[in-house]
Amino acid sequence: MTGPKGEQGHAGPAGPPGAPGEAQAIPLDYLGGRPRHQKRKKKKKKRKKRSLDSKNTDVDEDDDAIDGLKQVEGIIKEMANQKITIKEGLEDVVNKMFEEIDQLAEEIENFKFPKGTKENPAVSCRDIYLGHPTFLDGWYWIDPNMGALNDSIHVWCNLTAHGETCVYPLRKTRMVIPRKWDRDKKQLKWFSDIENGFKIEYSSHVQLGLLRLNSNFVTQRFTYFCSNSAAWYDQDSQGFEHALTLLGSSAHEFESRDLVGSAVPFDGCKSHRTNTYTMFEIRTHKLNWLPIVDFMPKDYGEPWQQFGFEAGPVCFS
Repeated sequence: MTGPKGEQGHAGPAGPPGAPGEAQAIPLDYLGGRPRHQKRKKKKKKRKKRSLDSKNTDVDEDDDAIDGLKQVEGIIKEMANQKITIKEGLEDVVNKMFEEIDQLAEEIENFKFPKGTKENPAVSCRDIYLGHPTFLDGWYWIDPNMGALNDSIHVWCNLTAHGETCVYPLRKTRMVIPRKWDRDKKQLKWFSDIENGFKIEYSSHVQLGLLRLNSNFVTQRFTYFCSNSAAWYDQDSQGFEHALTLLGSSAHEFESRDLVGSAVPFDGCKSHRTNTYTMFEIRTHKLNWLPIVDFMPKDYGEPWQQFGFEAGPVCFS
């Protein structure tokens, strides 16, 4: 026989914790993220470019990461203060994640296929040609050692020739207009040893050296402007005793008298006329023989004689 129901007793101690439940995926629609089929939007903020100072490169990247974290922290605070709903906050966080992914993808793309800009230089013009075959011939920035941007060099890219890299001499040493030069009758001299003469200079020797490592051939033109001065063949003497000697960067001497006709596309100086020129074109697989840094004229010094020159770009392919 059962008696009446008694009063409810005190609550017992808490039991052991149960097994963890399964993680519940949050639908992408609820988060407000970008669906797979949605086109990537134009970014409002660009990630910082490679610093002009190599020491600051990591600092720039750290600043970007800190900025991103601060934005996420701000969103969380707004959610905590109920300034925005949880759904709005999650949408902002996910969109921020997609924005960072897009920026990272762009950086990877620029690293793989550099555009040759000041901020995104290539190793050589060939890299620009391979990554952007529709780009036109023109001036681009390259950085063969891929160091700080302050040692990148401005070069002419012959993309029509599958990415030939052409480095011009420094402007102050590139060209001299024809004029009369005094000559030492006792001995021949390099142009740099003649009064008011100089050597032909180029940008960083380190960068040129690295260009050689990535090339198979090197080409350069040298033009000798003349008035009554022979540069290669001399019609009066019917010989090559007045042929120039060209000096390469590794102290290699090009005796132009030994050059074949194809290396002298035009020889107007042979007739001792006024206001004409002779052009030399050197092409070799000996990459350290170029660029041309000096030359030795041999037919000058008389009152009626003048000469000048122009050193063309040294082109690596």
